[in-house]
Amino acid sequence: MTDLLAEFSGRAHRHLSGLQDRSVPPSAVLVSFGDDDTTRRVIAAVQADGLATVLRITSGA
Repeated sequence: MTDLLAEFSGRAHRHLSGLQDRSVPPSAVLVSFGDDDTTRRVIAAVQADGLATVLRITSGA
């Protein structure tokens, strides 16, 4: 388990480093606003204002 966590941590740090080096901001993000109901309300408000296109993708878990 320790090795697995170390690997994931290393990947996360490499990913973050790559994002910091970008001159163009990413066009996609993954977000959650606490619980599912709050997340749905925030997404609905963002879509209603036309601020962004929101796609809901679940892990199927």
